[in-house]
Parts: sequence; C-alpha cells; structure tokens
Amino acid sequence: MTDALRSFKLTLAYDGAAYSGWQIQKNSPTIQAELEQAISRITGQTVRVAAAGRTDAGVHALGQVAGFKADTDMAAERIKGALNAVLPEDIRIIDCREAERDFQARFQALRKCYRYHVWEGAAPPLFGRGHVWAVKRLPPRESMEAALKRLEGEHDFAAFQSTGSQVKTTVRQMFRAELEVRGKLHTFSFQADGFLRHMVRALVGTLVSHDGSANIGNIIKSRDRSLAGRTAPPQGLFLAWVTYPGQGEPHAAVGPFDRFD
Repeated sequence: MTDALRSFKLTLAYDGAAYSGWQIQKNSPTIQAELEQAISRITGQTVRVAAAGRTDAGVHALGQVAGFKADTDMAAERIKGALNAVLPEDIRIIDCREAERDFQARFQALRKCYRYHVWEGAAPPLFGRGHVWAVKRLPPRESMEAALKRLEGEHDFAAFQSTGSQVKTTVRQMFRAELEVRGKLHTFSFQADGFLRHMVRALVGTLVSHDGSANIGNIIKSRDRSLAGRTAPPQGLFLAWVTYPGQGEPHAAVGPFDRFD
C-alpha cells in the first residue's frame, strides 16, 4: 500500500439466507468475507471493508453501504463490473464510486431505513417464504399505525435492544415509522439516525402482539426489554437504504415485493 490509496464507496444488495450475517466469523460464511475476498481477487491486495450496519444472520439488504481503500488505478465502474463477475449470485454491487479519503460508511451515515415484511396467515406464500414472517393473526391495522406514530421522534429505545449489548446511549431519533398493507402482506418501514442491536426485530415483534401494540408508549418508558414483544425472526428484515451528507436519492436494489416498473 502507498500514498496512492483511493477510497471507494460500494452500495450492495444481498440475500442473507445463506450467510451468518455481515461480520467475518471463523468457519462461517459472511457477506464481509465474500466481499473482501472478491476485492482482493480483482486488486491483488488484502483489504478491509467496513459497512454502514452489521446485519445479522439471515437478514437481507437492498442498499447496504460499505467502504474500502485500495492502491489501484481501476475505475469505479470497472470495479463494480469485476466484483459482480466474481461474487456469489446472492450478492450484487448496485453502485461503486470513488469517495473522499476519510469516508466512513458507518459513522458518516445520516439516516438508515429498514423494512420488515409480515404475512398475515398460518403460512406464507410458497415463493415468498424466505422473505416474510408469517403471523396467524395481527392486531387491527389502526392499532399498529397508532403505535408506529408513538415511535416517531427522539426516544430511549432500551426496551427494544438485545440484552448484553454495549452502546454509549440507547437514545435514537426515529424520523418515520410506517405500515403499508397490500392484502395479507404487511410491510413495516423504519427510518432513524441509527438502530440498536435487534431493535427493528424487537419493534416488529411488539407491534404484531395485541398487548404490545396497545401499550407501546408504556414499554418505551419502562426501558425494560422483558416488557416488549419477542424478537421477530431474521428472514423478514431488509436494510433498505442509507443516506450520507450531500447525497441525493440513495441507491437500492428492487426488493422481492417491489414493482419492477
């Protein structure tokens, strides 16, 4: 490596079903490991890739953002094509561009959006089962939408954090919390300045519980994880997109339940 190091910003999509999450783990396949191996293969260099968020095992992404530095004269568009040629088919680079030398995907992110898909019924559709959580009976839509509005604003979300997590503060700014219903498909969307470990899955587990949806305000005030609902399973969760200073619309892949036009 030399002073010619260049910084690159990647936007990627992946189906997380076959992976043990983002972060490298010994003897387990991960998104980070696949991506670092692919970059090393096309550049001939050992690199470290840092992501905007470390998605858990089985969680998907439409617009994950990651950064890396390399001593290469390859154009960003060529890097994108070369990576897509060697990466597994369930990982795809959506965009690659050169970034400022000090770019940090995690710490410079302004806003992140997660989506969670819930299917109301005993079993999900055959070709959607890997991307939804089937819940036999949901609370009334009005109750869930009222609970979502209570989540907006700045709150201490300690009640929705996995036990054992270590962060400086559990306060987060929730910009938007919404529900879209299309037949039996219920899509929860959350936009915030950051998320705690398993926060979205704990929120969804609470929202689909009749008691939790009705008492969301008291659960927030309690800061007690035992009062919130179960942690929803990973397969319904997608990191949808991440935004940064000076950026326009974020890049993202088409999701399994999005229109293609």
